Amino acid sequence: MAQTKELKYKKKHLDKIGEIMLNNEEFSDVTFVVNKKLYHASKIMMAVSSKVFASLMKEHFSKTTDQNITLEDIKHEDSFYSILCYIHGVEINLTSMSKAVLCEIIHLSEHYELMELHTDLKCYLSKIKRFNKNSVVTLLNTAMTYDLEELYERLKIYVYQNTELMIKHKSFLNLQHNVLIDLLKSDWLYSEEIDILKAALTWHNENIINSGIETNKDEIMSRVDVEIKSENINDMSNNEVDDSPFEIKSEENFDDMSNSEVDDSRFEIHLVEQFLSNYSEDLFDGPNSDDDNVTVLSENETVEIIAQDVTEHVITKFETENNNAEERVNNSVESASPDKSHENKTVTVQNSDENRPKSNQEGTKIVKMFSENILKTLLAHIRFFRIPMFDFVDALDTELFTKYKDGILNVRKTTKLNNEPRSVFSGVTMKFPIKVTKEQLELSSNRFFSEDYLIENMNWKVYIQKCLPRVGNETSTKPDLLGLYLVCGSNESNWSCDVAFLFKLISNKPFVYDVYRRRSSTRTFTNKCSCWGYKDFISFSELFNVDNEFIKDDTITVEVYVGNMVFRCNCRGIDDEKK
Repeated sequence: MAQTKELKYKKKHLDKIGEIMLNNEEFSDVTFVVNKKLYHASKIMMAVSSKVFASLMKEHFSKTTDQNITLEDIKHEDSFYSILCYIHGVEINLTSMSKAVLCEIIHLSEHYELMELHTDLKCYLSKIKRFNKNSVVTLLNTAMTYDLEELYERLKIYVYQNTELMIKHKSFLNLQHNVLIDLLKSDWLYSEEIDILKAALTWHNENIINSGIETNKDEIMSRVDVEIKSENINDMSNNEVDDSPFEIKSEENFDDMSNSEVDDSRFEIHLVEQFLSNYSEDLFDGPNSDDDNVTVLSENETVEIIAQDVTEHVITKFETENNNAEERVNNSVESASPDKSHENKTVTVQNSDENRPKSNQEGTKIVKMFSENILKTLLAHIRFFRIPMFDFVDALDTELFTKYKDGILNVRKTTKLNNEPRSVFSGVTMKFPIKVTKEQLELSSNRFFSEDYLIENMNWKVYIQKCLPRVGNETSTKPDLLGLYLVCGSNESNWSCDVAFLFKLISNKPFVYDVYRRRSSTRTFTNKCSCWGYKDFISFSELFNVDNEFIKDDTITVEVYVGNMVFRCNCRGIDDEKK
């Protein structure tokens, strides 16, 4: 009896259904508010796509029937709309999208655990080769955050090639601290050293002093009195303390509490942790009281400050004080006199000197220590000895340098500074197509060469070759490997060339990572040794995987970046060096 073949069928217009449901108020049962703009969605679509959204909606609707859910910390509305498009299966135009929006989508996709989108967009971003001064800083921060090393290196090259422009651009102030340090310590950040110093000080002034925790602290501290619930005073009369004293309240009984002393240690913990959580913990450490020796830096090292963990100590103290806060308040209420002469007096929390919370003082201490340590890490990479004396003297008359004069002098006295000159960055990227078929690579150990690329009267080319893995003198059973090599040639008879280089095997698919390898140090090509490379650059299984598309139209495309070239010619007894 003949077996019946299964016949399967599905709708052909599911994409259209997604487009209809996208941001459609009629079919929605939840609304997200982003920067006061409404986005309508389906609970089911959001929940099955993201566990984070599912949890968020479950918590929200367990407390209220309000359909609107406000999402904070989203800068660009287009970012969230793109998230909705992805969830509803609607195409997202990446080509026309700004780099800032693209970077925020990568962050949001990670936050909402949309990992397919997150992975694909990181891959897409890593392949971007064109960017301008307005997007470089955002891309640098994103590349550092998500370990997009290849993109990060290309962006640094752009900064090195446009240093004078970038350090004076307004976006320079938005650099992450670790990215800024990475740039400052480089020999290729070439500009007037006084301008680099100004850029570093301006960054610190804007990010740490003016718009940092100091400003936020003063602003929010001024609201503490008006953000305590009016019920607190009434509750105190019953020896009860509200567990949520910092919610906005009505103005009832406001006058009665305007002069009361408030334990703000809980607020202080939140404030310090929120602002400083993005920085390395060693930046909160103070000088060790047992060691009076100054910190000495080796060249290109970040300031290392050995100290006790002040943050942990302070926060532990804050938590201890908070645990005892209710008991202290209740004791104070009980001891208050019921006499009418005290009617217009406020309840004052009494503490012994031993137990009295010092959140303001401790918080200020942390902030000051943090600010000083950040400044040290920046100034440690300034080449002060490369600044002309008159330029430095003139700068000291400015408001910015007046503010930082003591910090600059302290670092110069206590820190071993790098005195090496910075250099103009030089380098070039070459693309080499190599014609070869899969069968030729598998069946032959011949070398397959690209065409020549001429730079400064020097010929560059690459070749690939099948490499059989070996263990000792025996051929290994491991998969075959592809070797990739860079060849340099010159018409001179006796020459050498020092060069740093990076290989990259290009994938023809936008969401597949390119394969790249970098030499951590320079290599010397000579007339006797003109070839450097890798015999194990990529396995054949990865190379021939159709999903990677490293081979297209019988062509393998290799991109090579060469930089920091120093060419020497020792011909006719004359030494000639050329960078």
